[in-house]
Amino acid sequence: MLFRTLLVSLTLPTLAFAALGPRSKPGVELVTELLKLPSEVRFEAIAKQPDRVYETLLDVARENSHSMNIRWKAVTTAALLRREKAAPDLMKLSESKDWYIRNASLIGMAEVAPRQSVKLAHRLLKDPALVVRSAAVDVLSKNMKDVDRGSLWKELTSDYNRRGGQSLWIRGQILEALADNAQKSEFKNFSELLSEQDETVQKASMKGLEKITGLQVARNASSHSKAVQLWKAHVSRQLASELQ
Repeated sequence: MLFRTLLVSLTLPTLAFAALGPRSKPGVELVTELLKLPSEVRFEAIAKQPDRVYETLLDVARENSHSMNIRWKAVTTAALLRREKAAPDLMKLSESKDWYIRNASLIGMAEVAPRQSVKLAHRLLKDPALVVRSAAVDVLSKNMKDVDRGSLWKELTSDYNRRGGQSLWIRGQILEALADNAQKSEFKNFSELLSEQDETVQKASMKGLEKITGLQVARNASSHSKAVQLWKAHVSRQLASELQ
């Protein structure tokens, strides 16, 4: 009985789709039902009628009477249908008043138009929603260029990435991304961040310094605080030797 119910739930929306005229645009109700299906079945059904469904998906994405989940799926499905040709619409959706639509548009853009997603990510680094800013960091962390690094370093000092004088978790995320391919010119930047109280920031700073120096100064440290002390001492010695 359960299998039969599942089979009917998967088949009826697809049959309704097939019953439409060859040029008919499917209604919002039908498309929302399709968006409730498991991802593989949903996309298989929609992909058979990409041109007819695309505009309806955008209608669903823009209509705030639908649930967050349905609107999210509408954006990402639309992106997969049109691929790079969806970029202009995704760019418009990235200006939505709803954070999850801005987030979905960036994720969709990164999937189908990587170059344009970088441009969008630079703008969304300053988004009011922390989750959206975090997604922007993820996008920029892939194949990071000098201009991307510059933007991420700047975001570390932004007031909206702190609360009550304390770091929000995105600062550790940013620094971790920067540390993965730390540059020699950033030695001072990573060194100064050792003095912050946030452990995730300190750990990422030490990782960056290891990348730059090739040294494991705190390999045998008995605790996190001891590791920080060892790196601070090493930095002090190095800076002192450079002044001689």
